[in-house]
Amino acid sequence: MRSKGLSYIVGVLLILGVTLAAVGVYTAVASQQSNILMQFNILDIRRAGESLVVVEYHRASGQLVLYNNGQVPTCLVEVVAVGVGAVYSNPSCSLIDPLRTDTISLGLVSPPQKITLVARTINNKILTYTIT
Repeated sequence: MRSKGLSYIVGVLLILGVTLAAVGVYTAVASQQSNILMQFNILDIRRAGESLVVVEYHRASGQLVLYNNGQVPTCLVEVVAVGVGAVYSNPSCSLIDPLRTDTISLGLVSPPQKITLVARTINNKILTYTIT
C-alpha cells in the first residue's frame, strides 16, 4: 500500500515538472518572438514617419528646397535624375529636423523642363519627385 502511494506522488510530481518545463519553454519562445516583432514595428514606424517634400526648385541655381513633413529627422543621401544620372550624393548628410526646411544643390547644368528625381533617404526609403 505504501509503494502505491509513493509511486502516485512521484508520478504527480513528474507530470507537474514536465508541465512547468513546457510552460517555461513556451514563455521564453513567445517572449523572444514578441521582442523581434517589436523591433520590426519600431523600424516600420521610423520609416513611416519619414517624409521629405519638395517645396521649391530653383532652376537657375539647381537648388532644391526640402521640407521635412515627417516625424523623425531625416535627409537625402542620394538623388538621381531619371535619364540624366546621379546629381546629388552626400553619405554623411546633416539631418533635417521635423517641420524644418533645408536646401541642397543638385548641380544640374541646363536641366530639362520636366525632370523626375529618385531619392534615397538615410533610412533607405525611396522617394520620387517630378518637377516641372
